[in-house]
Amino acid sequence: MIEEIAVVVKSLGSKALVETQVKTTCGHCQVKDNCGTSTIAKAFSNKTQQFYVETPEPLAMGQQVKIGIPEQNLLIASMLVYLLPLLSLILVAFVGQVLLSDVHELIVVVASFFAAFLTFVWVSRLLKSAKMQGKFDPIFISQLSGKSERIEHSIFTKQIDD
Repeated sequence: MIEEIAVVVKSLGSKALVETQVKTTCGHCQVKDNCGTSTIAKAFSNKTQQFYVETPEPLAMGQQVKIGIPEQNLLIASMLVYLLPLLSLILVAFVGQVLLSDVHELIVVVASFFAAFLTFVWVSRLLKSAKMQGKFDPIFISQLSGKSERIEHSIFTKQIDD
């Protein structure tokens, strides 16, 4: 389960509108002060996303909750959004080169990108369809008692003697 801390924006009985902060890992290294990518990441880092989640009981506005997405759902969505368009691009390029060898390469390249674009549009419509509605939505895991929860990660190391 991929977990995230969210803040309740609005409580609607058995549903709650929660907000999460979009986080970037850029800017945590030692050269972040001299890095252009880190500067750009800082400019776009204050974004939030809002989701509706089903809750077992009404929640208070401002309360922190833990939400999550099952790994399997994340992998399926990633495969649909990234892998299918890429595979369609490769397939059309392969077919264009092998079967239609007398066609100009520029036409094959344009057809490949067009196929990838059409596949992406199809996947987008599929994910927004009624049959897929709610399948990839985050789920409520738990309420947090305080204003924040500190999570500590421990890495166990073993010293190897030479």
